[in-house]
Order: sequence, then structure tokens, then C-alpha cells
Amino acid sequence: MKLPRYIALVLILSACSLHSDIKAQQFDHDAATQYLDSLFEAGTLNGSILVAQKGEVLLQRQYGWAQCATKDPLQLNSSFRLASISKQFTAMCIMILQEQGKLEFDDPITRFFPELPYKNVTLRHLMTHISGMPDYVFLFNMTWDPTQPVEQKKTAYNQDVVDFLAKEKPDLLFNPGAKWEYSNTAYVLLASIVSKVSDLTIHEFLAKHIFEPLEMNESAAFNPDEDLGISHRVYGFYGDSCEANDWNFLNGMVGDGGIYASPGDLHKWDRALYTEKLVSSETLQQAFQPTELTDGTVEKYGFGWGVHVAPDGKKWVGHSGGWVGFSTHIERCLDDEAVVIILTNNSGDVTHHILRYLAKAISR
Repeated sequence: MKLPRYIALVLILSACSLHSDIKAQQFDHDAATQYLDSLFEAGTLNGSILVAQKGEVLLQRQYGWAQCATKDPLQLNSSFRLASISKQFTAMCIMILQEQGKLEFDDPITRFFPELPYKNVTLRHLMTHISGMPDYVFLFNMTWDPTQPVEQKKTAYNQDVVDFLAKEKPDLLFNPGAKWEYSNTAYVLLASIVSKVSDLTIHEFLAKHIFEPLEMNESAAFNPDEDLGISHRVYGFYGDSCEANDWNFLNGMVGDGGIYASPGDLHKWDRALYTEKLVSSETLQQAFQPTELTDGTVEKYGFGWGVHVAPDGKKWVGHSGGWVGFSTHIERCLDDEAVVIILTNNSGDVTHHILRYLAKAISR
């Protein structure tokens, strides 16, 4: 759920910069395949890759195992844990509820959770990471079920974060709007607000209002107490050792992470974001706008999306994620309607190199 700030967009910026003065060329499927094959043969790549433009899939490949210990191979419909890519779906839930008239982006969070002491924090602050909310991942690692070692801690859920904040009242890290600092807590709270406003669990809301309308049939939000309900779940592991790396006592959280999806479903998501199937274009465009702080500084983050304009003037939006063995990316060039989707599950860091290569390859 946590990755270095802006890393994916910085890589894309570098890629676009290298190609800004080069004549447009066709995507080289064979060269890209050879590159990915070499990473797999070197033992660094285990995952699925999809590259598409204007709805046409230019490349789709699977490498390795969905579950290493059983040598269950990856399939076209294999669903990976998206980690922080999940945040853009949570933000979409808020946008849907805003269009339904059930909330406003500038509502204070105390409208929904009056027991919380953060009267000046709004939904917009949460969505753009300028709320100052302390990160629950650190807090829970220190305080949750403290008598047990990590591997034996009881599972924590969204409501536990709300209860913790209400009871312990940790201070904000800064005044809302004054700074930008990535906060998983913010998106857990947003998911909890979705549940409270809609009278559906966040799992149910995602399914009813996003996955089902878009026919994302291999997508679901994880609940440790229920079957995931997808055809082919992918599990995280450690590289060559095949040691399991798929459990954490925070896996009950949804909003900042927790969604599983296949590359094909993420392509459906990408295409839907050029339409008004979920929300109006006016509402959606707010998700892709950078955020202005109170001192006038602009941060390159919208509603669950990193935002950047490359040197050639083209706009890219995207997000990365990392959790329990998974490393993920979705990066979209809005002007070219191009998308790069990278989903891996072997606890590696090769995804950043793949992103750089494929962003170069697809840049126009």
C-alpha cells in the first residue's frame, strides 16, 4: 500500500522526455516481448503485463506462477492484489456518491464520524493526501494486539481504524491543506464513509457500482472472512524461495488497498474512464487535476491518481502499489488513450524498470 512518492510518474516523465523529439513509431511488440522474456529467464519477473491504446491490446503476457508453492501458472484471467491502485476505485466511489447527492467533496469527515476530533479535515483533503492524518500502518504496527508477534496478531479492519482514531485522538501531522503527505489512513476513512452513506459494505458498493456495470468479472475487494469470488486468485511470494508472502494482519483493510483485479479488468476500467458510464466527465476530470496547497504550491496528485504533464505536453495519470509480495502499476496517457498495466507477485522491484521501458515504447 506504500510506495515512494511520485516514483511511477517520475519514471514516465523520464521516458517521455527521452522520446519527445523522436518521430512517432509503432509499438514494437516483438522487441517488448523479448525484453520481458529476458527478465523472466533471469528470474526477476513473475506477473502479467498489458499494453493497450484506444481499446486495442498491443501486448499481453503472463510469466510464472499464480501460487509458486503449488506451481499454479498465471492465466489470462488471474487476479492480482492491486495494493494502492485500489485508491482510485475508492475515490470513484466518493465521486459516485457525490453525483447521487449523498455527500460533497468539501464535507468535513465529522459529518460522518462525529466521534472523530478532526473538524477541519474534508473528504477532498483525504482524497488528495493533504489531510495531515497520521498513517495507521505505522500506528497499528506499534499498538495493535501488542502482546502478539506480527505473525500471530488478530486481523484488523476499517472500523478498527475509526475506533482507534476516536479513542486515541492522535494529532494531525500538519494543518489540512498545508502539506502533501501520503496517507493510507485517509483512504480507509473514505471507504468507511462510503459504507456509512450507502448502507452497503465497501465490498458491496464496489461490486454494485463499479465492477458489475463495467463487467469487471475478475475483480473484488478482499475480505479475510469470505471467499473472494473470483476465478483465479494470485498469491504473493518471495522470489526463488517460493516462500509465502501473502498474509498481513492489516489485510482486512479496504480502501487504501485490498482490491483484486485481472489485467483485462483494469483495461476495462481504463476504457470506462474515457466515458460517462460511472460519473460525468466534469466530475471525472476533477480526479485528474493536481492539488493546490494553502500556500499556492501545486502537488501532482488528484483523486487517487498521480498527475503529470510530460515535456511533450501530453498528460499522464497513474498509480503504483506494493503490499504482501505484490508490486503493481497502472499508467495512462490521456492524450494518446494509451495504458500500461504491470502486475507482479514475487516481491521484486523490477516493475519500475518494466514501466520505464514500456512507457518509452508506447510514447508518441
